[in-house]
Amino acid sequence: MSVSQTEPGYVDPAERGQILDEEYLKKLGGTAMLIDSSKQPEDGFDVQAETIETLLERYEKPTSDGWLVRFHELPEGVTAYNASQAFDVDGIPHMLVREEGQRADEEFTSGLSIWRLSEDGKDCWPAAISNLSELTEGKIAQDPSYSYVNGKHVVTWVEVELDDPPDDPTQPRAFKSFKSVAATGERLDKLERLAETVSDDNGQEQVRNIELPDTKGLRFVGLSGGRIGVSTRTTTNGEYKMCFAVANSWRDITTDFLASAKEIKGLEGLVVNNVDTYQKRWTGPNDMEALANDDISLVMHAGMFVDNGIPDYRVYDAVHCILVPGEGDEPTQAMWPKIIARANDFNIPETVLPSKRPDVPEVTYPSGHRPAVKKGDETILWAGLRDAGEVGQMVPDVLKEWREAHPEFADNPFPQSVDQPHTMAA
Repeated sequence: MSVSQTEPGYVDPAERGQILDEEYLKKLGGTAMLIDSSKQPEDGFDVQAETIETLLERYEKPTSDGWLVRFHELPEGVTAYNASQAFDVDGIPHMLVREEGQRADEEFTSGLSIWRLSEDGKDCWPAAISNLSELTEGKIAQDPSYSYVNGKHVVTWVEVELDDPPDDPTQPRAFKSFKSVAATGERLDKLERLAETVSDDNGQEQVRNIELPDTKGLRFVGLSGGRIGVSTRTTTNGEYKMCFAVANSWRDITTDFLASAKEIKGLEGLVVNNVDTYQKRWTGPNDMEALANDDISLVMHAGMFVDNGIPDYRVYDAVHCILVPGEGDEPTQAMWPKIIARANDFNIPETVLPSKRPDVPEVTYPSGHRPAVKKGDETILWAGLRDAGEVGQMVPDVLKEWREAHPEFADNPFPQSVDQPHTMAA
């Protein structure tokens, strides 16, 4: 739903090219009712951050029903979901997916695989073009992502370590810890875990894998000049933070660099760290793509627990925003956050895609998006639904506000990422 001319957030389109980005941000009300951080608000002036409730007020429902992505040749009793964005290999779209058993007690049987995707985004077939299975052999690997950065394929995922078996053998095992890892390579079949060289206590250099405990949402995006944008979602001491940093090259990507990423501004109302389970709110980055002016299109999920009598019942909505990387030490700013899909609005009944557990019928985990037409009237969105399968849907153009603010790039918003050759060859 667009902002009407009578509402406080309205900006005349003719003004957009005449006002500074900062002023435009303040007027739009898309991230929050922003003010200059160097000035104190006037007495009685309430600065309200966006919340799930305010995003729901502006939520535009999808333009089609959802469809279930069919994974042909998937073993019986196995499901595939929480895929990466779709990416081209030799001109053919592919996806990385999380595979695991369909039953609730098989949540930690997860592994990763790569699939060839049909042009309409509705069918997938196995594609043996990566050594990812070798890198994750013996690991519980979940929620992959893909990007192509500075001539390298980049794959990230989450590895889980399980707790000791419960006394009651009928109960599923719980996780003990999790960490984010990454692999890169000039070929998809020659991926290597991202590593760094460090000195031990004796001054001897050693190579170690870069692994981020208590972290999800490790995502990479290529920016102009060879720079690399990185997102993380940490859960340190039970507190959620979604962060972003920009490195000048792969040499700068170290554990310390990733751990020092600054919290993204403009999403404060969507992240609430509270001892009360039902007050908690969290977000996590799912997919990033660089736009023509080095802004970033970010698809993420926004989650919360709901008190409806079902233990741990949670709702995940698919959310999109634009990230504007900060200059120097300035934090990255989120603009125009909006809900783009909700679980029930896929209109896929439980009889077609049963939920993995009673607590996840309203879980939407967005994978990525692709413009349906060049001018962007609609967007194809893919998402994991109910922790049980991968689905697709047509939604209103997720870049609408950004295109209006940057008409010079409206017809070609992704030249840096889409035009790069995603090939198997070195």
